[in-house]
Amino acid sequence: MEIAAGVDCAVWFLLPTDGGFIRASPERWNDRVRELAADHDDVVVADPWKRLVEQSEDFAFLSEADAIHPNSEGQKAIAEVMSGAAEDGCD
Repeated sequence: MEIAAGVDCAVWFLLPTDGGFIRASPERWNDRVRELAADHDDVVVADPWKRLVEQSEDFAFLSEADAIHPNSEGQKAIAEVMSGAAEDGCD
């Protein structure tokens, strides 16, 4: 978080909590990200990737190998939502 706070604006995405992994792990991660970012004005915590994955049919954007990382379509989608989050969250 300290590295992210050292740049003009950093966007951290929350992890999807609905997927093929132990539910408590991403929820704990997301809580910790929110907690650490609260002290840094230049760190934006965003949930568009989380929402996109959770609202997609059969988690279509996630790798079948680990159900966490984006597949090729997910890589395109995360680039789009990351760009939008940076435009919205960074001045």
